[in-house]
Amino acid sequence: MPNSVVEAAKTKKRYGIAFSLFFLYLVAYVDRSNITILLADKPFTDALGITGDFAAQGLLMTFFLLPYGLANFITGAISDKLGARVILIFSCISWAVIMVLMGFTSVFILMLVFRAILGFAESPLTPTTDRLIMRWFPSSERNFANAIWLVGLTLAPVITLPLLGQMTASLGWRANFFVFGIIGLIIPIVLIYRYVYDKPSDHPSISKWELQHIGEGLEVKNNVQAENKPSVWKRHDYWFLVAGNCLGNGFIWGLIAWLPTYLTKELHISFVKSSFLSALPWICSVILMLTVSPLADRLKNRNWILIAALTIASALMYVVTLFQNSTLIITLLSFATGVVYIGAFVGHSALQRVANSWNIATAGGVFNGMGYIWAAIVPLVIGYLVDATGSFASGFLFLVGTGLLGAIAYIPVYLQELKDNKQVISEDLNHVI
Repeated sequence: MPNSVVEAAKTKKRYGIAFSLFFLYLVAYVDRSNITILLADKPFTDALGITGDFAAQGLLMTFFLLPYGLANFITGAISDKLGARVILIFSCISWAVIMVLMGFTSVFILMLVFRAILGFAESPLTPTTDRLIMRWFPSSERNFANAIWLVGLTLAPVITLPLLGQMTASLGWRANFFVFGIIGLIIPIVLIYRYVYDKPSDHPSISKWELQHIGEGLEVKNNVQAENKPSVWKRHDYWFLVAGNCLGNGFIWGLIAWLPTYLTKELHISFVKSSFLSALPWICSVILMLTVSPLADRLKNRNWILIAALTIASALMYVVTLFQNSTLIITLLSFATGVVYIGAFVGHSALQRVANSWNIATAGGVFNGMGYIWAAIVPLVIGYLVDATGSFASGFLFLVGTGLLGAIAYIPVYLQELKDNKQVISEDLNHVI
């Protein structure tokens, strides 16, 4: 067979999945977090009657995150039953409609209700992603695959925070909801229909080479037989992974929720300028994830990165509380955010490694759901701390403590990885002998 034909047969349909997820997360992130920019916009807070009430402002994040987290327990299991395409299309239509409806309201209670419904509508995304990545990518490529969709999540603020700031300043806050509601209704659905299939064998034009490449890289082919793999619910490292993810996710969302307000209220930076500066941590996250993820795929033992990420991020956040220099603070927060997101893609790869193939979305739903239940509490706690002390330093110190606890929770996950890999090496030696 000619080389050109051989190469043509080596399709890479799995990357169509990865880049579709990239765009889905980009749109979803804008829809869920545009509120962080609007909280720094006085016409928006005046319209809802919450100007100066940081606890009430924190509720707008909590009312998204808590239903989002709780719904993960249900939608993860539904994804395992119905498959990726159906659940993702339903999710996209739902959240787009809710975005448009939010643009019409000026009632605080009604905005809270819409935020809660938005949380439920977006909840299938991450469990379904874990299911797709586990089925479509060999274990040697999963850190990079997970980094791709996480880059979509972190690139969204880079693109949209400055855009949202300018749009709000020139067109008013309602335009944010209308524009991104329409975008979310069209483009993601086209991508899902065109590129997303629940498993490789469902794809109409995938090559035999790619099917073999994916199959040979799955854990069931790498000395770990499916029937001998313990249930994920009985693995202590899974539950420590869930705990570490809770604390790490709370760290991220505590920062996401309050960064624009912190820049305008505490550092006295203008609204439009703060929207640009708020994008810098996400630029750092994108660069670090794309740089580190291919390197992490080369490591046999990689869960130590989880411990290092939250330890370093907590140290950087502590230093932030000691200074008032805006340039230094933005630099430190940028690196702290980037380091935590390095831990995020390693965490999802660890989840896909320990979970069972038949219930990965359910396990991912618990993993993500618990993480967002805690993340729902953190912005509210920070809001109350800022109200009580008059300073964001108390809120940031709270994040330092949660980050360090998360690093401790990941230690058993790393130790179990070492044990599992030693067992695989021992089995390989026995086969050779």
